Amino acid sequence: VMTALVTSRNGLGDAAMEVVTFLLGRNLLVSLRYREIEPLHSVPERIRREPELGHDHRSLLLTLLDILVDRLADGLEVCGAQVDALSREVFDPGRLGVRLDYRGVVARIGAVSDRIARARESLFTLDRLVGFLNASIDGMRRRTRPLTRDIQSLIGHAGYLSDKAALVLDGTLGLVGVEQNAIIKIFSVMAVIFL
Repeated sequence: VMTALVTSRNGLGDAAMEVVTFLLGRNLLVSLRYREIEPLHSVPERIRREPELGHDHRSLLLTLLDILVDRLADGLEVCGAQVDALSREVFDPGRLGVRLDYRGVVARIGAVSDRIARARESLFTLDRLVGFLNASIDGMRRRTRPLTRDIQSLIGHAGYLSDKAALVLDGTLGLVGVEQNAIIKIFSVMAVIFL
């Protein structure tokens, strides 16, 4: 019995996180879930294209896990593009004199950071699941090696994106402080003039 936390829809959007339990028997694979998991809908098509991916229950489980990891990678790619766009919006020197919508920027940073955190959490559970597979089934380590490398790489990338989003948030809050100081300076000058 193995459990993972995955997104219920393709990508990371506003998808809810769902628990999926995999039961791997002698010649049987059962997935137990309370909602439909959209990424799993692509399994039959992928097996039609590559029949060797579903020739036994272990191969089928690895195919399911690979599809889940691929969807998380796609979601992190979108998050990376969003963090880059936010970074350019906040730090672009060409926008001097253009007022930034701080609330909007902070809200978008929070939303993308949340999606990154959900992807990272899902990747950690998938990594734990693959580790359990390796420890409990002889010969699985060789078959799961590429999947393990992908998961580890994506965990590192999610950490990088999280750090970059934090940098953009810090920069945004720093700009808010600079604008507040400018306003206080104006009020101080006005107070001196009118006294």
